[in-house]
Amino acid sequence: MDISEINDKKNRVYEFIKSDEYKPMSRRQIAQFMQVPKQEKSDFNDVIDLLSIEGYIKIDSKGKISNNRKSKLTGTISTTMKGVSFVRLDDSDEEIFISKDNVLDALNGDKVSVKIFDEVTGKHREGRVTEVVSRARDNFVCTIYKADGLTVAIPDDRRIQVCFFMYDSFSEDVMEKNKVVVKYVGDDVNPSDKTKLLRYIFSKKVMAISEEDVDRIDKSKFYVGEVTEVIGHADDPGVDILSIVKKYNISEEFPKEVLDKAEKTPRKVEKKDIKGRKDYRDLPTVTIDGEEAKDLDDAITIEKKKNHFTLGVHIADVSHYVTENSPLDKEALKRGTSIYLTDRVIPMIPHRLSNGICSLNAGEDRLTLSCVMDIDFKGKLLSYDISESVINVDRRMSYNQVHKIVEENDPELNEAYKELVPDFQNMYELAAILRNKRFKEGSIDFDLPESKITLDEEGVPVDVSLYERNDSHKLIEEFMLQANRTVAEHFFWQEIPFLYRIHEEPEETKISSFLSMCLKFGVKVSPKNGSLMPKELQKILNKLTDKPGEKLLNMLALRSMSKARYSTKCVGHYGLSMEYYCHFTSPIRRYPDLQIHRIIKESLNGKLNSKRLSHYEEILKDVAERTSDRERVAIDCEREVDDMKKAEYMSKFIGEKYTGEITSLTSFGIYVTLPNSIEGMINLAELKDDYYIFDEANYVVVGKRLGKEYSVGDELEIEVLAASKYTGNIDFGIPSDEDKDGEKPE
Repeated sequence: MDISEINDKKNRVYEFIKSDEYKPMSRRQIAQFMQVPKQEKSDFNDVIDLLSIEGYIKIDSKGKISNNRKSKLTGTISTTMKGVSFVRLDDSDEEIFISKDNVLDALNGDKVSVKIFDEVTGKHREGRVTEVVSRARDNFVCTIYKADGLTVAIPDDRRIQVCFFMYDSFSEDVMEKNKVVVKYVGDDVNPSDKTKLLRYIFSKKVMAISEEDVDRIDKSKFYVGEVTEVIGHADDPGVDILSIVKKYNISEEFPKEVLDKAEKTPRKVEKKDIKGRKDYRDLPTVTIDGEEAKDLDDAITIEKKKNHFTLGVHIADVSHYVTENSPLDKEALKRGTSIYLTDRVIPMIPHRLSNGICSLNAGEDRLTLSCVMDIDFKGKLLSYDISESVINVDRRMSYNQVHKIVEENDPELNEAYKELVPDFQNMYELAAILRNKRFKEGSIDFDLPESKITLDEEGVPVDVSLYERNDSHKLIEEFMLQANRTVAEHFFWQEIPFLYRIHEEPEETKISSFLSMCLKFGVKVSPKNGSLMPKELQKILNKLTDKPGEKLLNMLALRSMSKARYSTKCVGHYGLSMEYYCHFTSPIRRYPDLQIHRIIKESLNGKLNSKRLSHYEEILKDVAERTSDRERVAIDCEREVDDMKKAEYMSKFIGEKYTGEITSLTSFGIYVTLPNSIEGMINLAELKDDYYIFDEANYVVVGKRLGKEYSVGDELEIEVLAASKYTGNIDFGIPSDEDKDGEKPE
């Protein structure tokens, strides 16, 4: 075919694909619809390939072809803290670049319509927002500033780069530097006030607004706001964390009707509720948790027999007290999950239940759902029984106590718990068997350190350290994984509506990027059929143990993963390398666990008639989407609080020098992690004495004049230059040789 013929055929095929009536089809189906002659099939396939390469069409993993250049699309806009915006399209994972001039009045998180330009900006197509379809939020956590009769509010979320004028009488009584919740009212700002504000703020003379805030505010975006709630003064203890909680629209308080319902629940298990349940109260039963845990939702029994272990995983029957569509249930679904912050827990259900009748407290009868499993000495599941039950916990144990009993043979603790010592030893033995079997099957172990932040009574961080993890933590993890897997497989084969915890295969592009980085560290793996099996990924991580690049590649591997989520479809869990998996073991703090408990109980009691099956078919997809979303909100909130408190902690050590490990390199900075897990960045543009560049091919930073070279895994002495509680960022520098020994290098 000559050029004109190729273009003619491309146009005809593309006109068909972009028509309003077109639905995604395979090549064969398109050829049939367009009546492509047999002798032209080869040319037709070439045309399809060209349209794909040029970005006009998209071919999914099943070979279905769709238009990739719709002129108007919808998606969610995301704005970075630097003011760069992208719209992630609803019908694909593509992100469209939006310049500041083309954002319209859209704010971070809004649903928008976007028109795509033909030009491509870097790696992204570019477009402009044509309409804000719906606002992500109407309320914003802000800080109040005042001057010369003006009251303005600046959003704490640095991705919301606007300024609110406050005209309501309530705001007149609000003090400067108060943290408040502001409701968006409109954009009818008095022009003279706008002029005055521009003069005050952007000359940086009158108002006490930080320079960081001044620089990020869009000088064209001024709205009218109204104070709906005063959180407290910015410097008051706890207000910083509470402001972040409010920012994510998380409610600490329960509605009155929810608390009233909680108060009416019994304080003790009633005899009538035990009827028909399996009675495990005579078995030696323990809970093993952190010292400070109060919501205990899992307990363990174990017995070692001639050819196998009998492991009992007993989970609090929260659904007995939180009944479907009750005020307690509606509020639990709204929250989706409990949230664990440095100074508080925001529970999914009221403490009256979570720490009371639903918590498996020692010495108290408790209603449970039990998964009792016979497992042989190679880790194979021989048989299991899922039932409604009643237990009575003998001892409330901590991870550290069990660790000291089994691993350190502590004589005092061994004597105090002598009747349970054989059980703890059996638990360790079985957990090791299950763990080894899981890794042989390809389960991935992202063993990344977790931070423990200690606050004083005023909420000021006094220490940041690593959580101590030992084998006592791992044994509980293994037992919960085994129970979750067993329950998921059982109900998958029952072919009834259910909620699964799924983790899909990572995208090929992300895996390719990860493997390219592995090559830089001398680790080579060839993915099969373009995909990387979990077992192969674990082999890579094993090769990196205690070697330069270990932390970086663990993090990159984790970032290349798809996000785990809840779904009504059982597509497996990539990271765990499990075909069947669900969340069954934490109904006090996760709504999906509570939801499937109801299904399990109705199934066990023969109540899943056609009406109930239709009911679950109808609601579960929405439950999966809601709880996946609330989980992401909780993670973001927890992470932001941690970053803020780490930065606040390091602000006390400006000028101090420490030795850390280089964990990542970029064209703009060197990331260094200290032994306590705190990470900071060395800005290459601000380094003293030399001009540094990032050599991407060899993944090193090189000093052009002094010849110094920095690689991932290197130990490096750093100086703390700055730490912003406001942004959560920590800046490091490299002390000059003069700083180290009083002499400049020759």
